[in-house]
Amino acid sequence: MASMVSLPSISDQTSLVFIGGATASGKSDLALCLAEKHNGIIINADALQIYSDLSIITARPSIQDMVKIPHFLYGFLSIEHTYNVMDWCRSVKTIIEEHADRKIFIVGGTGLYFKSLLYGIAPIPDIPDAIRTQARSMNNQELYDALLKIDLQATQKLHINDTHRLARAYEVRVHTGESLYDLQKKSVSFIPSYLKTEKYLLNPTRDIVYQRINKRFDSMIEQGVLAEVAKIMHYKKPNQAIKAVGVPELMAYIENETSLEYAIDKAKQSSRNYAKRQLTFFNNQFSDFIKI
Repeated sequence: MASMVSLPSISDQTSLVFIGGATASGKSDLALCLAEKHNGIIINADALQIYSDLSIITARPSIQDMVKIPHFLYGFLSIEHTYNVMDWCRSVKTIIEEHADRKIFIVGGTGLYFKSLLYGIAPIPDIPDAIRTQARSMNNQELYDALLKIDLQATQKLHINDTHRLARAYEVRVHTGESLYDLQKKSVSFIPSYLKTEKYLLNPTRDIVYQRINKRFDSMIEQGVLAEVAKIMHYKKPNQAIKAVGVPELMAYIENETSLEYAIDKAKQSSRNYAKRQLTFFNNQFSDFIKI
């Protein structure tokens, strides 16, 4: 937890402090300590903590903590609404502009949020449903062969087994007439260049993270996470909130498909696997983040 490490020394000239890391790595605690010390504010960079319906299962900061320090983009949206990375980047940009006199701490585990805010998002228009359906109906070999003819650059960057990215590259090329990778070069950061930033990655050992995950999930059960999940089960429209780590496993128990013990074990396993993916992503994509 944040109290077990020395707090990083934040420069007086720094405006934005990024704090990333895996689930249960202690990000929220560290951000709270630093924000209290520097009279700052905290912005959520977790794609699931935005939902009002999911407080316990996403380990959203407590009401007490959010009263101590202004927190933004936490629990403000019903799962019935859509919200993407572009929406988030625009929201953060507005908050930064409105609180230019404060030190701002951006904390979370959604690597795509960090990457998009720092390095920009390619100017790709919405893909028509017909083209998207066509792309999703093709198998990997068909997609790869098609890209060989219309987007050789994509085939040089993608593996034939990468179904999602092959389909994405194909639909973008068909709709826009440009390669996804050429469009990505046109990305512009949402962060004004004159703002000084510091970037930190909480990087405890996997054993410690896994222990925290197991303990935290037991605590979630005690806090009433089953009731929280039961309240959203009627919502059948595809949504990332319904797929949140731990939700499918607990739903299976509520629907009498598994025992509670089995559901908890599977949820913990899913959380550990998710943490492993997060750690790998941050370590691979954010080499300029200072590790704690």
